[in-house]
Amino acid sequence: MANTIFDVEGIVYRIDQPYVHSDFFKKQSFILLIKSTYQDKNYEDFVEMDCINAQMEQLRYASVGNKVKVGFVLQGRESKKLPGRYFNTLKVISIKVLEATTLDQRAQNTAVDSQQRAVDDFVGAENNSLNPSDGPDDLPF
Repeated sequence: MANTIFDVEGIVYRIDQPYVHSDFFKKQSFILLIKSTYQDKNYEDFVEMDCINAQMEQLRYASVGNKVKVGFVLQGRESKKLPGRYFNTLKVISIKVLEATTLDQRAQNTAVDSQQRAVDDFVGAENNSLNPSDGPDDLPF
């Protein structure tokens, strides 16, 4: 079953340092400030989003203070160590800078190309088997 890609707009509030668990798993989180109004009251939500492995490249083009549109999938799992405890992840698929505060136009154009490749790679991965013997690998050599 394919994951649904959700979109949200907000302001990059904080970008964390990359976390490297192994050669196969790297992650970089950031906090997205989402402003909303409900019944004439203004609210601010600070939402943690995760860029995993290749998606970490997306953050190279965003800076704190940029207004961005983030495409993400919602993932959840049960803890192996604590049965009955569940975790959710907002896994980033794409980041599009809408209003840059520190990026020049050339960097924004490069980011848009990178975002399209990331979405194409994600959609392609959903349709492919995870068995490496089924086809060529993605190694550059």
